[in-house]
Amino acid sequence: MISKQIELKSERLILAAIIAIAVGIHIIWLSIDKSVPSWDDAAHLTNALNYQRVLSHIDIFSADWWRELWAQSPSYTAPFIYILTVPFLNVFGKSVSSGILTNIVFIITISLTVYSLSKTVFSTQVSLWASGLCLMFPILLNIQMMYMLDDGIVAMTCLTFWTLTRWKNSTTRSQSWQWSLIFGLSFGCLMLSKPTGFLFLLFPSIFLFASFIKHKKWIGILQIGVALVISWWIFGGWFGQNWVTVITSAIGANGMGVKEGDPGGGTLAGWLYYPQRLPELVTIPLLIIPIGLGILWVFKNQISNQIKNPNLLWLLVYCFGGYLLCSLATNKDSRFILPIFPVISIFIAYGLNLFETAWATRLRWGTLGITGLIILINLLPIPGLDGLSKVPYMGSGLIHKASTETGFPNQNIIESIVQNQPYLRSTIGMLASSGDLNGENLNLYGGFVDFQVYARYFINRTTKDPKLVEKDLKFLNWYITKTGEIGDIDRSILPVVEQNPQIELFKTWKMPDTSTVKLYRRKDMPLVVEPIVEPIEKVQLEKVIISPSSDLAVNSTYQVSGDRKLLKDGLLILTWRSNDRTWNHDRAIGLGELHLEQPKHQTFRITEHSAMLPPTKSSLDEYRLEATYLNRQTGATFPLVVPKIEIDTKQDNRFPLDSIAKLSQLSQPFARGKIDNVFSELATLNQYDPTQDYLNQARQAIEYRISRGESQLELKYTLALTQVLQRRISPLLENLTKIAQNDLQNPYASMYLGFIRLYNWQPQAAETAFQIADKSPTPPTELATLKIVSSIFRFDLFQAWHRWKG
Repeated sequence: MISKQIELKSERLILAAIIAIAVGIHIIWLSIDKSVPSWDDAAHLTNALNYQRVLSHIDIFSADWWRELWAQSPSYTAPFIYILTVPFLNVFGKSVSSGILTNIVFIITISLTVYSLSKTVFSTQVSLWASGLCLMFPILLNIQMMYMLDDGIVAMTCLTFWTLTRWKNSTTRSQSWQWSLIFGLSFGCLMLSKPTGFLFLLFPSIFLFASFIKHKKWIGILQIGVALVISWWIFGGWFGQNWVTVITSAIGANGMGVKEGDPGGGTLAGWLYYPQRLPELVTIPLLIIPIGLGILWVFKNQISNQIKNPNLLWLLVYCFGGYLLCSLATNKDSRFILPIFPVISIFIAYGLNLFETAWATRLRWGTLGITGLIILINLLPIPGLDGLSKVPYMGSGLIHKASTETGFPNQNIIESIVQNQPYLRSTIGMLASSGDLNGENLNLYGGFVDFQVYARYFINRTTKDPKLVEKDLKFLNWYITKTGEIGDIDRSILPVVEQNPQIELFKTWKMPDTSTVKLYRRKDMPLVVEPIVEPIEKVQLEKVIISPSSDLAVNSTYQVSGDRKLLKDGLLILTWRSNDRTWNHDRAIGLGELHLEQPKHQTFRITEHSAMLPPTKSSLDEYRLEATYLNRQTGATFPLVVPKIEIDTKQDNRFPLDSIAKLSQLSQPFARGKIDNVFSELATLNQYDPTQDYLNQARQAIEYRISRGESQLELKYTLALTQVLQRRISPLLENLTKIAQNDLQNPYASMYLGFIRLYNWQPQAAETAFQIADKSPTPPTELATLKIVSSIFRFDLFQAWHRWKG
């Protein structure tokens, strides 16, 4: 008994040492590396920052808070790993290293689950070797040194498979219930990490379900149901809100394989894609030596005992299922098949430990030593050993080597903009996309300074139409261009920015590769914020200026002053009149771009320039304005004294329509079913306003107008657009119901109502709305497809088939 305890203690110490070495190397790498994140890892870390922001004001009893939380990751890259990162950002600060430190949790999880899984099949020695080897594979080492979701997905998949294994191997009813419940929790977290992770558990789950049926373990069927309920309780809120985009983005990602020329599942190349990459994914020594020892072992005829081991078959089912489904997929990438590699490490460890002779021991440790050397020379810049990476089979392009190179200007760019516009949120138009300087990593560094600066790729970066470029140039105030590598950006656009008379060069920096980064700014900014000394209790509208622009547009300048908090939380409800025509020009003060976080200043004056679009052209001296202040937080209102409107007769085309004015324009084509055009324009608006605060502004302004008796259909359609984009389903259904009742001649109103009911899992109510739309003399062409989907949702497959054939 005592010897077993000593053995167990020794075993745990070895396992702890393995994990400590892996974590230590991880921390050493982080302390050395000075590189900036590239595209994907920067985008993922920005998402984690967004979750940190939302989780800083937790309100679990608020439906709006949950909607905001789940809206941070609307695609199949689900939120669980981002949420796990938040404590690291809180403790260690907002930095790239803080995000990558999260991988320590996954390193420990993978090592422990591999150790426990291998013990169900093989010996303690094999388990210890497997727990270490799984951390040495280049493909896994690579994702550990970046902030990607892959390491977390591998860890969660292995952990969930481990709980499924413990459930399968339970010997008592209480154990079976315990592990089925734990599996439900783990599976829910896996689905909340990446829904496609369930594919790796599909075959083992079918295997277990069939076993329950075969042995008439009906309690096991009940446990499956309970486990799935627990899982849905964990990930159902996020999936229920985002299920359409989750499915479409997953389908779109798979379709990328066709564009990239990946071999499909119906070809031999498709089935050989992953096996051919094994040498670079696990290293030559860890692949060749165990296979060689395995072949030698088979010749010694010692295979029969292991074939009878049901747990060995269980591990093979897991690996084969993952390989089968990944090979069948159109899109191929080594990252997609990563969750099977921890289990592959078990078989590699078993191969290395097949023989206990002296020569086998020396071969085993020699293999480990060579692999360790390969890892170190490719992972860390060790003086005197760098040249070894050029020796055949010693180099590994997969491993992300720590870089000591400095001089990247990413942070300096952000600091320069913040210093120039300390009271505003800014957006950079990116005309460069290299690995070290791109929209994703500049956006990340802007997130580090409380999201005061965003970076977005210039919308018309691939067009050569100068008119379209000029149009888009009006919407952004800062631009980045670069010499040398600029990625997929069309170089013909660069002179349009660099030689534009309205744009000036602000600063330049040298990159480590000697290329030059140029930061440009607009000469006449549409927003000017100035701190003032005199205290002002209420918000005041100090100045209103209008001037002619091109076509029907009219330029407007509003100058507002007041207390910092009132300005930050304020909406201007602006109603313009000319003769018998009325139109709205509502907006947040400062167009929602204020960043008034400086405690030393309490009062500010804000001047904002934009344009509006009256229904008809008329003389400017006939324009009248009514103005109301609306507090976005409290709902309090008070009228604003409108000063005499100044008229500038000089035509000025420098400033575009603001986002809310453009959104209001889109209500008419939206009502007529011009969905493609509407969402194309909205994509552009979202690019210019990276927080999409214009949707909140428009929604709050319209809700206020409706509450005081305004009931125009145009207002309600615009409100519906904001509700759709923000996934505010309950108020959207209420709004669309009223629209359908008031706009009886418009079949699109009923069709929209039916679609949202379908989205909200109300297929019977959706069918009723579709039937009303179908009675129109000219029913929408999209209605036929929606009716088929409605039939499928109601499990009326015969009707779905009939509608499809009809």
